[in-house]
Amino acid sequence: MLLFLSAFGLNTLQAAAMATSEPDWFRKAFPEKFSEGQRKNGTKAASRVNIVYEGHRYESLVVCVGENCLVTADHTRYGTGTDMRYSWWDVEGGTPFLENQTTPDYNLYYAKEGRHGLYVVVTDQGNEIGRDTIDVYVGTRPVPATYTVIPDTVCYGMEATIGTEGQGRHWAWSTGGTTQYINIRPPKTTYYPFLLSDYPIVELGYKNLCYAEDSSWVKVFDSAQFSVIGPNGICEGSTIELRVENGRDILWNGQAGGNVNRFPVYHDTVIQVTATDRYNCRGKQSKEIGMIASPDGELRVYVDNEPSDSVCLGRKVQIEVLSDMADHFLWFTRDTTTAIELIPKTDFRAYCDLWVGASGDCKTRIEADIRVENCNRVYFASGFVLDGHTKTFGPIGVEDTARQYYFAVFNRSGEMLYSTHEFSQGWDGRFKGQWVPPGVYVYVFRETYEQFEWTRRGTVSVLR
Repeated sequence: MLLFLSAFGLNTLQAAAMATSEPDWFRKAFPEKFSEGQRKNGTKAASRVNIVYEGHRYESLVVCVGENCLVTADHTRYGTGTDMRYSWWDVEGGTPFLENQTTPDYNLYYAKEGRHGLYVVVTDQGNEIGRDTIDVYVGTRPVPATYTVIPDTVCYGMEATIGTEGQGRHWAWSTGGTTQYINIRPPKTTYYPFLLSDYPIVELGYKNLCYAEDSSWVKVFDSAQFSVIGPNGICEGSTIELRVENGRDILWNGQAGGNVNRFPVYHDTVIQVTATDRYNCRGKQSKEIGMIASPDGELRVYVDNEPSDSVCLGRKVQIEVLSDMADHFLWFTRDTTTAIELIPKTDFRAYCDLWVGASGDCKTRIEADIRVENCNRVYFASGFVLDGHTKTFGPIGVEDTARQYYFAVFNRSGEMLYSTHEFSQGWDGRFKGQWVPPGVYVYVFRETYEQFEWTRRGTVSVLR
Protein backbone atom coordinates (compact mmCIF):
# COMPACT_ATOMS: atom_id res chain seq x y z
CA MET A 1 0.00 0.00 0.00
CA LEU A 2 2.98 2.36 0.60
CA LEU A 3 3.69 4.66 -2.32
CA PHE A 4 6.93 6.54 -3.11
CA LEU A 5 5.78 10.01 -4.10
CA SER A 6 8.48 12.02 -5.83
CA ALA A 7 6.46 15.21 -6.14
CA PHE A 8 5.06 15.18 -2.65
CA GLY A 9 7.16 15.02 0.51
CA LEU A 10 8.36 16.86 3.53
CA ASN A 11 10.16 19.59 1.60
CA THR A 12 6.93 20.48 -0.25
CA LEU A 13 5.07 20.93 3.02
CA GLN A 14 7.75 22.96 4.79
CA ALA A 15 6.88 26.22 3.05
CA ALA A 16 3.24 25.94 4.10
CA ALA A 17 4.26 25.35 7.71
CA MET A 18 6.60 28.35 7.87
CA ALA A 19 3.63 30.58 7.10
CA THR A 20 1.92 29.44 10.34
CA SER A 21 1.96 32.25 12.89
CA GLU A 22 2.13 30.09 16.04
CA PRO A 23 3.34 26.45 15.91
CA ASP A 24 1.14 25.13 18.73
CA TRP A 25 1.38 21.59 17.40
CA PHE A 26 5.18 21.75 17.72
CA ARG A 27 4.94 23.03 21.30
CA LYS A 28 2.64 20.09 22.20
CA ALA A 29 4.79 17.50 20.46
CA PHE A 30 8.11 18.69 21.94
CA PRO A 31 7.24 20.34 25.29
CA GLU A 32 10.79 19.92 26.61
CA LYS A 33 12.05 22.35 23.96
CA PHE A 34 10.19 25.28 25.53
CA SER A 35 10.82 27.17 28.76
CA GLU A 36 8.94 30.08 30.28
CA GLY A 37 8.67 32.86 27.72
CA GLN A 38 10.98 31.11 25.24
CA ARG A 39 10.36 29.31 21.91
CA LYS A 40 12.95 27.62 19.76
CA ASN A 41 12.25 28.34 16.11
CA GLY A 42 14.88 26.21 14.40
CA THR A 43 17.72 28.77 14.38
CA LYS A 44 21.00 28.41 16.27
CA ALA A 45 23.87 30.78 17.04
CA ALA A 46 26.91 30.38 14.81
CA SER A 47 29.11 27.55 16.06
CA ARG A 48 32.37 26.10 14.83
CA VAL A 49 30.80 22.58 15.17
CA ASN A 50 27.28 21.56 14.15
CA ILE A 51 25.58 18.17 13.90
CA VAL A 52 23.99 18.15 10.42
CA TYR A 53 21.80 15.81 8.38
CA GLU A 54 22.23 16.08 4.62
CA GLY A 55 24.03 19.41 5.11
CA HIS A 56 21.33 21.01 7.32
CA ARG A 57 21.39 21.83 11.02
CA TYR A 58 18.16 20.83 12.85
CA GLU A 59 17.16 21.29 16.49
CA SER A 60 15.87 17.67 16.48
CA LEU A 61 15.62 14.57 14.36
CA VAL A 62 12.80 12.03 14.24
CA VAL A 63 13.99 8.59 13.12
CA CYS A 64 12.48 5.11 12.96
CA VAL A 65 13.25 2.21 15.27
CA GLY A 66 15.78 -0.15 13.69
CA GLU A 67 16.63 2.13 10.76
CA ASN A 68 19.94 3.85 10.09
CA CYS A 69 20.34 7.62 9.84
CA LEU A 70 23.71 9.14 8.89
CA VAL A 71 24.64 12.44 10.60
CA THR A 72 27.86 14.44 10.31
CA ALA A 73 29.91 16.65 12.63
CA ASP A 74 30.31 19.73 10.44
CA HIS A 75 33.23 22.07 11.34
CA THR A 76 33.21 24.20 8.21
CA ARG A 77 33.52 27.40 10.30
CA TYR A 78 36.71 26.10 11.87
CA GLY A 79 38.29 24.75 8.72
CA THR A 80 40.55 21.77 8.17
CA GLY A 81 42.86 20.61 10.94
CA THR A 82 45.92 18.37 11.00
CA ASP A 83 44.61 15.69 13.39
CA MET A 84 40.83 15.95 13.63
CA ARG A 85 39.08 13.61 16.10
CA TYR A 86 35.35 13.09 16.72
CA SER A 87 33.78 11.72 19.92
CA TRP A 88 30.06 10.94 19.95
CA TRP A 89 28.22 10.80 23.28
CA ASP A 90 24.85 9.99 24.76
CA VAL A 91 23.94 13.34 26.34
CA GLU A 92 21.67 11.84 28.98
CA GLY A 93 23.85 8.90 30.05
CA GLY A 94 27.22 10.48 29.46
CA THR A 95 28.52 7.30 27.84
CA PRO A 96 30.50 7.68 24.61
CA PHE A 97 29.24 5.81 21.60
CA LEU A 98 32.40 6.36 19.58
CA GLU A 99 35.52 8.09 20.85
CA ASN A 100 38.37 9.69 18.89
CA GLN A 101 37.23 8.38 15.50
CA THR A 102 38.90 9.96 12.49
CA THR A 103 35.79 10.47 10.33
CA PRO A 104 33.05 13.03 11.05
CA ASP A 105 30.16 10.68 10.14
CA TYR A 106 28.06 8.78 12.67
CA ASN A 107 25.35 6.24 11.77
CA LEU A 108 22.42 6.62 14.16
CA TYR A 109 20.66 3.37 15.08
CA TYR A 110 18.21 2.88 17.95
CA ALA A 111 16.48 -0.35 18.91
CA LYS A 112 13.62 1.14 20.94
CA GLU A 113 11.32 4.15 20.93
CA GLY A 114 11.83 7.26 23.02
CA ARG A 115 13.81 10.46 23.29
CA HIS A 116 17.60 10.32 23.06
CA GLY A 117 20.35 12.92 23.21
CA LEU A 118 23.18 13.08 20.70
CA TYR A 119 26.41 14.96 21.63
CA VAL A 120 29.62 15.41 19.66
CA VAL A 121 33.01 16.90 20.65
CA VAL A 122 35.53 17.75 17.92
CA THR A 123 39.28 18.18 18.60
CA ASP A 124 42.29 19.13 16.54
CA GLN A 125 45.64 17.80 17.81
CA GLY A 126 43.95 17.10 21.14
CA ASN A 127 42.50 20.59 21.50
CA GLU A 128 38.72 21.01 21.48
CA ILE A 129 37.49 23.22 18.64
CA GLY A 130 33.73 22.89 19.31
CA ARG A 131 30.80 20.75 20.31
CA ASP A 132 27.07 20.36 19.53
CA THR A 133 23.99 18.48 20.74
CA ILE A 134 20.59 17.63 19.29
CA ASP A 135 17.55 15.64 20.43
CA VAL A 136 16.68 12.42 18.61
CA TYR A 137 13.11 11.14 18.84
CA VAL A 138 12.72 7.47 17.91
CA GLY A 139 9.34 6.28 16.66
CA THR A 140 7.76 3.46 14.65
CA ARG A 141 6.98 3.83 10.94
CA PRO A 142 3.29 3.09 10.31
CA VAL A 143 2.72 0.09 8.05
CA PRO A 144 -0.42 -0.80 6.04
CA ALA A 145 -1.48 -3.40 8.61
CA THR A 146 -1.75 -0.71 11.30
CA TYR A 147 -3.96 1.80 9.49
CA THR A 148 -6.79 1.90 6.96
CA VAL A 149 -7.22 4.42 4.14
CA ILE A 150 -10.73 5.83 3.96
CA PRO A 151 -11.87 6.76 0.40
CA ASP A 152 -15.12 8.43 -0.62
CA THR A 153 -17.50 8.42 -3.59
CA VAL A 154 -19.66 11.44 -4.41
CA CYS A 155 -21.55 13.11 -7.22
CA TYR A 156 -20.14 16.07 -9.11
CA GLY A 157 -20.21 19.24 -7.02
CA MET A 158 -20.64 17.43 -3.68
CA GLU A 159 -18.22 17.57 -0.76
CA ALA A 160 -16.18 14.44 -0.01
CA THR A 161 -14.46 13.31 3.18
CA ILE A 162 -11.33 11.15 3.14
CA GLY A 163 -8.88 10.13 5.86
CA THR A 164 -7.26 7.27 7.76
CA GLU A 165 -8.12 5.08 10.72
CA GLY A 166 -5.71 3.28 13.01
CA GLN A 167 -2.07 4.06 13.79
CA GLY A 168 -0.76 7.58 13.41
CA ARG A 169 -1.21 10.87 15.26
CA HIS A 170 -0.07 13.35 12.63
CA TRP A 171 -0.93 13.77 8.96
CA ALA A 172 0.19 15.89 6.05
CA TRP A 173 -2.01 15.95 2.92
CA SER A 174 -1.13 17.17 -0.54
CA THR A 175 -3.84 19.80 -0.05
CA GLY A 176 -1.91 21.27 2.91
CA GLY A 177 -4.26 19.72 5.49
CA THR A 178 -2.77 18.27 8.69
CA THR A 179 -5.83 16.58 10.22
CA GLN A 180 -6.88 12.94 10.21
CA TYR A 181 -9.79 13.66 7.85
CA ILE A 182 -10.05 16.33 5.19
CA ASN A 183 -13.02 17.65 3.24
CA ILE A 184 -12.61 18.40 -0.46
CA ARG A 185 -14.83 19.13 -3.44
CA PRO A 186 -13.00 17.64 -6.45
CA PRO A 187 -14.31 18.21 -10.00
CA LYS A 188 -13.33 14.67 -11.05
CA THR A 189 -12.01 11.40 -9.64
CA THR A 190 -8.77 12.35 -7.86
CA TYR A 191 -6.08 10.70 -5.74
CA TYR A 192 -4.79 12.62 -2.71
CA PRO A 193 -1.34 11.63 -1.38
CA PHE A 194 -0.60 12.03 2.32
CA LEU A 195 2.08 11.36 4.94
CA LEU A 196 1.38 9.64 8.27
CA SER A 197 3.55 9.59 11.41
CA ASP A 198 3.53 9.42 15.22
CA TYR A 199 5.34 12.80 15.23
CA PRO A 200 4.48 16.09 13.52
CA ILE A 201 5.35 15.93 9.84
CA VAL A 202 5.35 19.59 8.78
CA GLU A 203 8.91 20.82 9.40
CA LEU A 204 9.77 23.74 11.66
CA GLY A 205 13.27 23.51 13.13
CA TYR A 206 13.37 19.72 13.07
CA LYS A 207 13.45 16.87 10.54
CA ASN A 208 10.99 13.96 10.55
CA LEU A 209 12.38 10.89 8.77
CA CYS A 210 9.87 8.36 10.15
CA TYR A 211 6.61 8.50 8.21
CA ALA A 212 4.50 6.43 5.84
CA GLU A 213 3.40 7.56 2.38
CA ASP A 214 0.04 6.58 0.95
CA SER A 215 -2.96 8.06 -0.84
CA SER A 216 -6.72 8.12 -0.62
CA TRP A 217 -9.06 8.69 -3.53
CA VAL A 218 -12.34 10.39 -4.25
CA LYS A 219 -14.44 8.85 -7.01
CA VAL A 220 -16.67 11.44 -8.67
CA PHE A 221 -19.73 10.49 -10.71
CA ASP A 222 -21.22 12.97 -13.14
CA SER A 223 -24.71 11.44 -12.80
CA ALA A 224 -26.79 9.34 -10.41
CA GLN A 225 -25.79 5.66 -10.43
CA PHE A 226 -29.05 3.69 -10.69
CA SER A 227 -30.46 1.44 -13.40
CA VAL A 228 -33.87 1.09 -15.03
CA ILE A 229 -34.38 -2.56 -15.98
CA GLY A 230 -37.00 -3.78 -18.45
CA PRO A 231 -37.62 -4.60 -22.13
CA ASN A 232 -37.17 -1.98 -24.81
CA GLY A 233 -40.14 -3.16 -26.86
CA ILE A 234 -43.65 -4.44 -26.18
CA CYS A 235 -46.73 -5.54 -28.13
CA GLU A 236 -49.42 -2.94 -28.58
CA GLY A 237 -51.83 -2.90 -25.62
CA SER A 238 -49.57 -5.06 -23.44
CA THR A 239 -48.38 -4.06 -19.98
CA ILE A 240 -44.68 -3.50 -19.49
CA GLU A 241 -42.92 -3.96 -16.14
CA LEU A 242 -39.95 -1.76 -15.25
CA ARG A 243 -37.66 -2.06 -12.22
CA VAL A 244 -35.22 0.41 -10.63
CA GLU A 245 -32.05 -1.03 -9.14
CA ASN A 246 -29.79 0.84 -6.66
CA GLY A 247 -32.22 3.73 -6.36
CA ARG A 248 -34.68 5.14 -3.81
CA ASP A 249 -37.25 7.97 -3.51
CA ILE A 250 -38.40 7.14 -7.04
CA LEU A 251 -40.62 9.22 -9.30
CA TRP A 252 -42.19 7.57 -12.37
CA ASN A 253 -43.15 10.28 -14.85
CA GLY A 254 -43.27 12.66 -11.89
CA GLN A 255 -45.42 10.38 -9.71
CA ALA A 256 -44.05 8.73 -6.56
CA GLY A 257 -43.79 4.95 -6.68
CA GLY A 258 -41.83 1.91 -5.58
CA ASN A 259 -38.89 0.17 -7.21
CA VAL A 260 -41.23 -1.75 -9.56
CA ASN A 261 -43.95 -0.21 -11.73
CA ARG A 262 -46.18 -1.42 -14.59
CA PHE A 263 -47.45 0.62 -17.55
CA PRO A 264 -49.95 -0.24 -20.30
CA VAL A 265 -48.39 0.68 -23.64
CA TYR A 266 -50.40 1.59 -26.76
CA HIS A 267 -47.74 3.45 -28.75
CA ASP A 268 -44.06 4.33 -28.68
CA THR A 269 -43.44 6.09 -25.38
CA VAL A 270 -40.75 7.36 -23.00
CA ILE A 271 -40.84 6.72 -19.25
CA GLN A 272 -39.01 9.33 -17.12
CA VAL A 273 -37.51 7.95 -13.89
CA THR A 274 -36.03 10.16 -11.13
CA ALA A 275 -34.19 8.52 -8.21
CA THR A 276 -31.49 8.96 -5.57
CA ASP A 277 -28.60 6.49 -5.59
CA ARG A 278 -26.55 5.11 -2.67
CA TYR A 279 -24.12 8.04 -2.95
CA ASN A 280 -27.00 10.50 -2.38
CA CYS A 281 -26.83 11.62 -6.01
CA ARG A 282 -30.21 12.44 -7.48
CA GLY A 283 -30.78 12.27 -11.19
CA LYS A 284 -33.12 11.39 -14.03
CA GLN A 285 -33.04 8.63 -16.64
CA SER A 286 -35.26 8.00 -19.66
CA LYS A 287 -36.51 4.58 -20.73
CA GLU A 288 -37.70 4.44 -24.34
CA ILE A 289 -40.36 1.81 -25.10
CA GLY A 290 -41.02 0.90 -28.73
CA MET A 291 -44.07 -0.87 -30.19
CA ILE A 292 -43.39 -4.18 -31.95
CA ALA A 293 -45.73 -6.44 -33.87
CA SER A 294 -43.71 -9.51 -32.94
CA PRO A 295 -40.11 -10.12 -31.93
CA ASP A 296 -37.78 -10.83 -34.84
CA GLY A 297 -35.12 -13.49 -34.66
CA GLU A 298 -33.37 -16.38 -36.35
CA LEU A 299 -31.84 -19.72 -35.45
CA ARG A 300 -28.12 -20.31 -35.96
CA VAL A 301 -26.88 -23.92 -36.12
CA TYR A 302 -23.27 -24.79 -35.22
CA VAL A 303 -21.33 -28.05 -35.40
CA ASP A 304 -17.90 -27.94 -33.74
CA ASN A 305 -18.39 -24.14 -33.40
CA GLU A 306 -18.76 -23.76 -37.18
CA PRO A 307 -22.05 -22.81 -38.91
CA SER A 308 -23.66 -25.86 -40.57
CA ASP A 309 -27.13 -27.17 -41.42
CA SER A 310 -26.04 -30.84 -41.23
CA VAL A 311 -24.38 -32.99 -38.60
CA CYS A 312 -22.76 -36.42 -38.60
CA LEU A 313 -24.71 -39.10 -36.83
CA GLY A 314 -23.79 -39.15 -33.14
CA ARG A 315 -22.18 -35.70 -33.13
CA LYS A 316 -23.31 -32.76 -31.02
CA VAL A 317 -25.08 -29.78 -32.57
CA GLN A 318 -25.56 -26.33 -30.99
CA ILE A 319 -28.56 -24.17 -31.86
CA GLU A 320 -28.73 -20.51 -30.83
CA VAL A 321 -31.43 -17.85 -30.98
CA LEU A 322 -30.44 -14.40 -32.25
CA SER A 323 -32.98 -11.72 -31.30
CA ASP A 324 -32.63 -8.12 -30.13
CA MET A 325 -36.19 -7.86 -28.84
CA ALA A 326 -37.34 -11.17 -27.33
CA ASP A 327 -36.93 -11.73 -23.60
CA HIS A 328 -38.64 -15.15 -23.35
CA PHE A 329 -37.75 -18.35 -25.22
CA LEU A 330 -39.37 -21.79 -25.38
CA TRP A 331 -37.70 -24.55 -27.45
CA PHE A 332 -39.19 -27.74 -28.82
CA THR A 333 -37.11 -29.45 -26.12
CA ARG A 334 -38.93 -27.31 -23.47
CA ASP A 335 -35.70 -25.46 -22.65
CA THR A 336 -36.05 -21.72 -21.95
CA THR A 337 -32.48 -20.57 -22.59
CA THR A 338 -31.14 -18.72 -25.64
CA ALA A 339 -29.16 -21.78 -26.83
CA ILE A 340 -29.41 -25.57 -26.62
CA GLU A 341 -27.21 -28.57 -27.41
CA LEU A 342 -28.33 -32.04 -28.51
CA ILE A 343 -27.26 -35.18 -30.38
CA PRO A 344 -29.91 -35.87 -33.06
CA LYS A 345 -30.76 -39.38 -34.31
CA THR A 346 -32.47 -38.40 -37.55
CA ASP A 347 -33.21 -35.38 -39.69
CA PHE A 348 -35.35 -32.96 -37.73
CA ARG A 349 -36.82 -29.47 -37.63
CA ALA A 350 -35.73 -27.31 -34.68
CA TYR A 351 -37.99 -24.49 -33.55
CA CYS A 352 -38.21 -21.93 -30.74
CA ASP A 353 -41.08 -19.66 -29.69
CA LEU A 354 -40.11 -16.04 -28.87
CA TRP A 355 -42.11 -13.38 -27.09
CA VAL A 356 -41.77 -10.16 -25.13
CA GLY A 357 -43.08 -9.66 -21.62
CA ALA A 358 -44.48 -12.08 -19.08
CA SER A 359 -47.92 -12.29 -20.74
CA GLY A 360 -46.66 -14.33 -23.67
CA ASP A 361 -48.37 -12.08 -26.21
CA CYS A 362 -46.71 -11.08 -29.45
CA LYS A 363 -45.24 -14.55 -29.98
CA THR A 364 -43.13 -15.64 -32.95
CA ARG A 365 -41.90 -19.13 -33.90
CA ILE A 366 -38.59 -19.45 -35.74
CA GLU A 367 -37.46 -22.72 -37.33
CA ALA A 368 -34.45 -24.42 -38.92
CA ASP A 369 -34.14 -27.79 -40.71
CA ILE A 370 -31.12 -29.91 -39.77
CA ARG A 371 -29.94 -32.98 -41.68
CA VAL A 372 -28.35 -35.93 -39.90
CA GLU A 373 -25.86 -37.88 -42.02
CA ASN A 374 -24.12 -41.17 -41.43
CA CYS A 375 -20.61 -39.96 -42.03
CA ASN A 376 -19.23 -43.51 -41.81
CA ARG A 377 -21.11 -44.35 -45.05
CA VAL A 378 -22.69 -47.67 -44.03
CA TYR A 379 -24.97 -49.12 -46.73
CA PHE A 380 -26.96 -52.32 -47.37
CA ALA A 381 -27.72 -54.05 -50.67
CA SER A 382 -31.36 -54.30 -51.60
CA GLY A 383 -31.00 -57.91 -52.81
CA PHE A 384 -28.94 -61.03 -52.11
CA VAL A 385 -28.42 -64.09 -54.38
CA LEU A 386 -27.93 -67.35 -52.52
CA ASP A 387 -24.52 -68.86 -53.26
CA GLY A 388 -23.95 -66.10 -55.75
CA HIS A 389 -21.01 -63.81 -56.43
CA THR A 390 -21.44 -62.07 -53.06
CA LYS A 391 -21.26 -64.82 -50.48
CA THR A 392 -22.76 -62.88 -47.53
CA PHE A 393 -25.22 -60.11 -46.83
CA GLY A 394 -24.30 -57.43 -44.25
CA PRO A 395 -23.22 -53.80 -43.73
CA ILE A 396 -21.04 -52.22 -46.40
CA GLY A 397 -18.68 -49.41 -45.34
CA VAL A 398 -15.76 -48.49 -43.10
CA GLU A 399 -15.54 -50.10 -39.70
CA ASP A 400 -14.93 -47.79 -36.73
CA THR A 401 -13.14 -49.64 -33.93
CA ALA A 402 -14.50 -47.14 -31.39
CA ARG A 403 -18.05 -48.37 -32.09
CA GLN A 404 -19.94 -51.49 -31.13
CA TYR A 405 -22.05 -53.21 -33.80
CA TYR A 406 -25.02 -55.54 -33.91
CA PHE A 407 -26.50 -57.10 -37.07
CA ALA A 408 -29.42 -59.55 -37.26
CA VAL A 409 -31.74 -61.05 -39.94
CA PHE A 410 -35.35 -62.15 -39.36
CA ASN A 411 -38.00 -63.86 -41.45
CA ARG A 412 -41.46 -62.40 -41.92
CA SER A 413 -42.67 -64.26 -38.84
CA GLY A 414 -40.13 -62.47 -36.63
CA GLU A 415 -37.93 -65.52 -36.16
CA MET A 416 -34.21 -64.64 -35.90
CA LEU A 417 -32.18 -66.41 -38.60
CA TYR A 418 -28.76 -64.86 -37.93
CA SER A 419 -26.96 -62.34 -35.61
CA THR A 420 -23.43 -61.08 -35.07
CA HIS A 421 -21.46 -58.28 -33.34
CA GLU A 422 -18.67 -58.28 -35.92
CA PHE A 423 -18.89 -55.59 -38.58
CA SER A 424 -17.00 -57.62 -41.21
CA GLN A 425 -19.17 -60.75 -40.92
CA GLY A 426 -22.47 -61.25 -42.72
CA TRP A 427 -25.32 -63.72 -43.28
CA ASP A 428 -24.69 -66.43 -45.86
CA GLY A 429 -28.42 -67.12 -46.48
CA ARG A 430 -28.62 -70.27 -44.36
CA PHE A 431 -30.68 -71.12 -41.32
CA LYS A 432 -29.82 -74.24 -39.34
CA GLY A 433 -27.53 -75.30 -42.16
CA GLN A 434 -30.16 -75.06 -44.92
CA TRP A 435 -30.70 -72.39 -47.58
CA VAL A 436 -33.67 -70.21 -46.79
CA PRO A 437 -36.40 -70.03 -49.41
CA PRO A 438 -36.44 -66.98 -51.69
CA GLY A 439 -38.44 -64.04 -50.37
CA VAL A 440 -38.24 -60.80 -48.43
CA TYR A 441 -36.39 -60.77 -45.12
CA VAL A 442 -35.96 -58.09 -42.44
CA TYR A 443 -32.61 -56.93 -41.07
CA VAL A 444 -31.66 -54.77 -38.07
CA PHE A 445 -28.35 -52.92 -37.82
CA ARG A 446 -27.29 -51.05 -34.65
CA GLU A 447 -24.25 -48.87 -33.86
CA THR A 448 -23.39 -47.88 -30.28
CA TYR A 449 -20.76 -45.23 -29.37
CA GLU A 450 -20.28 -42.43 -26.86
CA GLN A 451 -23.40 -43.63 -25.03
CA PHE A 452 -25.36 -42.99 -28.22
CA GLU A 453 -27.19 -45.64 -30.23
CA TRP A 454 -28.32 -45.55 -33.82
CA THR A 455 -30.51 -48.29 -35.31
CA ARG A 456 -31.39 -48.92 -38.92
CA ARG A 457 -34.11 -51.38 -40.06
CA GLY A 458 -34.67 -52.53 -43.64
CA THR A 459 -35.60 -55.38 -45.94
CA VAL A 460 -33.61 -57.47 -48.41
CA SER A 461 -34.89 -59.65 -51.24
CA VAL A 462 -33.31 -63.11 -51.24
CA LEU A 463 -32.99 -64.74 -54.70
CA ARG A 464 -31.81 -68.13 -55.85
